[in-house]
Amino acid sequence: MTSIQTLDFNKLLLDRTRCVETSLSLQDKKIYNLVVFSTIVLIATTGFLFLSSSFVAIGFFALKEISWLAGTSLIAIYAGVGLYKATKTFFQKVYQYLPGLNNRSNNCWANALMHFILHIPVLRNAILNTQSSELQSFKNFVLQYHKDIKNLRDVSLADSQNIREALSKMSFGESINSSMHVQEDAGEALGIVLSRLEYDSLDFPELNVYRKFSGKKRTAGIPIPFKWYRKSQEEGGLIILSASQCKGVFIQDLFDEYFNVEIKEKGPLDFCYEDSKGKIHKNTKGKCSEEHKRFTSAPQDIVINMKRFVMDTLPGRFADVSYRKITKPLKVSETINLLENVHLEEGLADTTYEITSFLVHRGSSLHGGHYVAYAKVNDKWLLFNDSVVSEASEGEMAHDLRRAYFYHYSKVSADS
Repeated sequence: MTSIQTLDFNKLLLDRTRCVETSLSLQDKKIYNLVVFSTIVLIATTGFLFLSSSFVAIGFFALKEISWLAGTSLIAIYAGVGLYKATKTFFQKVYQYLPGLNNRSNNCWANALMHFILHIPVLRNAILNTQSSELQSFKNFVLQYHKDIKNLRDVSLADSQNIREALSKMSFGESINSSMHVQEDAGEALGIVLSRLEYDSLDFPELNVYRKFSGKKRTAGIPIPFKWYRKSQEEGGLIILSASQCKGVFIQDLFDEYFNVEIKEKGPLDFCYEDSKGKIHKNTKGKCSEEHKRFTSAPQDIVINMKRFVMDTLPGRFADVSYRKITKPLKVSETINLLENVHLEEGLADTTYEITSFLVHRGSSLHGGHYVAYAKVNDKWLLFNDSVVSEASEGEMAHDLRRAYFYHYSKVSADS
């Protein structure tokens, strides 16, 4: 593991933002000095012109000297204006909080996705430690961005077009198009990245999936109670929630429903199941009526995908497919809780998580609109909008937070 892979990224961000905030704190003094200096130049120029006009009016100069005086006055004016602009540019140079990313064409989705990933430690570290050649472009991107933070660049040299091309190769050009003229789905792109990292360097805890079966088997007319059986294990890297019924609903409620689902289908869902001792049984008559999921350990990071794009198949002889966006707002709290026997296996302590970043798609169409990302850096919320990184306004952030596409929650430490 190289030194960059063990670097405290948060400390690097802290050093950068402190530098920026220091330059911002000096801004008032610099502007004050600029105004004073500019005022002196303007007053001197105005006084010179007024005095020269007075001399001309009373006839102290001949006609030949008047043209020389007018030329000198114009030179003084231009010199004063030029000096004012140069001084203003010098004094008002203030760095962005963090480097932005150039959008050469329709790559706002890739820019927002990479800003989102960069502020999720478990994903960032997995990319830095990856041995996969398919993810080398992602690794180079993170390393370049890290270098640009240290060098106080306003716009990073990391190129999101390389990310697009890498994703296009991984999806064989079907999910992601390599052409810069096509807007892509950031959610689908993140799914591709996670699928590669899960087999390589990603360290998410697993989810145990339990199912409870119901049937008609009886002993002496008394129904036999059916127990919970562990069916399988899933990767706990991405929690996918549906936005179809999210209006007025708290994200914690949808989160809870994901871990405790009531199956309403009538037919058998599985032909066999595994009991608590690992023995496989045929499920010939039983019906799966409930499903529970439990984390095997409390994760450090939780990534939630609020599924806002729905595929509709249009009727007709040649069926056509269209994507519809669900724009309903969601009630998002700053924290969510993982509870024992609700989200966590028995014996694990309840854990609290706080939101630290989210990704937003603005617009109504999957293949249009604009992507931005938000991240909390040293207790300050920043808006990442392609090449521009600025402090987020409270109203704009509140609006986007309720309509976000992805949320990242980070584990709250015990001493915080």
